[in-house]
Amino acid sequence: VVGYLHRWEPSEERKGRFVYWNKKQTEEENEGNTPLEVHPIPLAGSAVDGSKTIHTARVYWPRRDPPPIRKGEGAVLTYRGDDRWSIDVDRSSKEGSAIDPPPSSSITVANYTTDDLRISIVYRARCFTDEGEAAKFRAQLTDEKQEGIMTLEQILLTFGSDLARRGLVPNDPDQILSMDRLELAILILDTYVQYPVSRSVWMPFNYCMAPRLYPWTRPVLKMLGLCGSGL
Repeated sequence: VVGYLHRWEPSEERKGRFVYWNKKQTEEENEGNTPLEVHPIPLAGSAVDGSKTIHTARVYWPRRDPPPIRKGEGAVLTYRGDDRWSIDVDRSSKEGSAIDPPPSSSITVANYTTDDLRISIVYRARCFTDEGEAAKFRAQLTDEKQEGIMTLEQILLTFGSDLARRGLVPNDPDQILSMDRLELAILILDTYVQYPVSRSVWMPFNYCMAPRLYPWTRPVLKMLGLCGSGL
């Protein structure tokens, strides 16, 4: 469940809508992988089975540049009183805290009002068809024999069996379990976690990452005014 705590009403300028892909959509709705969208209405919420339904959110204020925050910097959103907020970054810190106030050595990279923020709360729960199914699940958690709970090896071999059927790994359990775990994990993600490609943008890829792989693209993206000030 995603609930919205902000006070503003949805608008085309703000965007930030909840997006999901539903298998039960009609053929017309599924044309071009078109998702369903829900407006972030104040004090309302959206409930989905997140384990089965691909979901995300539209970019909030897509035409505003985000503040420049480098990977690994400690960034904290701090309430300053009177509906004022700031994002403070400690350039000397590699880790940030969402609870502790920013250190005195930090610098402010952005200032906001409460009305600027898209504030949401996420609640996750397990759902069962009846009390019997819930009781069985709870019993498994306290069962020393762990009966009914798949081991890591069983999970990897379940994936491995299907990957072997697809011709991506050897059809041999021992070889699958001896694979580098990071390599196997990335293969699983690349195979099964594939988000629909947007048909409404001219480049359906994260071209802002290109300078990390191909530094010569940086001045080109800057010249085109893409990727904001954080490029």
